[in-house]
Amino acid sequence: MDADFAVELGPPSEEAVLELPWDSGTPEGPRFLDLKRQPELLLRVEEANRYPELGQFLKSINSPASRLASAKCDVWSTDSLDEAEEIFGTGWKLGSYVDLVFSEEYAEQRFSFPAHETLARSLVALLKKAPEMPARCEALVRRCYYHDAPAAEEPNSQPGFYISVYVLGYGKDAVAARRQWHIALQLAANAALQLQRN
Repeated sequence: MDADFAVELGPPSEEAVLELPWDSGTPEGPRFLDLKRQPELLLRVEEANRYPELGQFLKSINSPASRLASAKCDVWSTDSLDEAEEIFGTGWKLGSYVDLVFSEEYAEQRFSFPAHETLARSLVALLKKAPEMPARCEALVRRCYYHDAPAAEEPNSQPGFYISVYVLGYGKDAVAARRQWHIALQLAANAALQLQRN
């Protein structure tokens, strides 16, 4: 599996920033669901209903055995590949991302850049040991503003970090791409849980 790690902490106007909790601003629109404390809310995650494989990933990450929790996710499929993806020699990709934060029991680590960098680097290093396959994983350390942080005197005064984990599977068609994505997603979940046991 192809795997890579990066830090995206550029100027605020150019970086991907997460706010936790988040809300789309519409009554029925997407919003943060605390799957760690309320696993039954997984039924309300539209992406997990359409892609049960993602549901399994979210269950693993939010399980009691994990120090992590999910904050946001998405899944997409396309036959539009960029030049770098042509190495896989396929015509389709199915991709997903899941934004990961340290759970409230480990809240102090939410504000530790070294904790996020170490986790992201270690995850990528472990996935690089996986067998060669038409799949890719990227772990990106980004900035997160925790609105419920006890130390925060006002909103956005307590910036921390999070990790976006992108998993992409490639295949000759949508079905094959989904199969590879599912395998890669399982590998990513297993690697994340293994690292937390060390």
